[in-house]
Amino acid sequence: MINQLKKIIKNIPNNELSRIISSGALKLDDDIIDTISFVFWICFMAEQDLKNIEYESLRIAKIAYPEGINEKNLKIIEEEYGIRLHKIDPNDKNHLERNIYFSDLIKIKEKLFGKKNITKLLWKLNNIRNDLSHGRIDNLKYNSESLFLHSTKKRLLIDYFTLSAESDIDNSPIWKKLTSEEKKEIKNNFNKITKN
Repeated sequence: MINQLKKIIKNIPNNELSRIISSGALKLDDDIIDTISFVFWICFMAEQDLKNIEYESLRIAKIAYPEGINEKNLKIIEEEYGIRLHKIDPNDKNHLERNIYFSDLIKIKEKLFGKKNITKLLWKLNNIRNDLSHGRIDNLKYNSESLFLHSTKKRLLIDYFTLSAESDIDNSPIWKKLTSEEKKEIKNNFNKITKN
């Protein structure tokens, strides 16, 4: 039996290997497979977006913030919020990509900007991903609606893109601590950076 299975696997094209597991071994129907794929990809996209935003924000802050202010803010981030910057700074010698979890990225955003609608949505995505990872496929829901419904998938996508586009810099506790002169200088520096 095992030799026969090995022979079958050896002859299957690359684009059909995942189907051996999903429809073959697990006996999942196309609707379940499509929903699992949707959940995987939206969670993957959200994590990558969040990681890129946090990396880029840190990079720009190092350039745009006037000398002294950036060091003060980095100290606030580390000491007051307990965020170890090496986790989100790919240029830090202690940075290890594999040690950054989706939940870490959400916590960083939440600590810096508060519990906003986007962080609430990101926590929902994290929970959905956990349900999927732990085999709770029947529990895949968004706002109490089944993710097997086309309308729920569309709602989740629309909510994600809508909330991701909202700016929340003015709600940052760090931003609020800056003087109007410091904010003006940072905005001017930022505008110079983005024009280049």
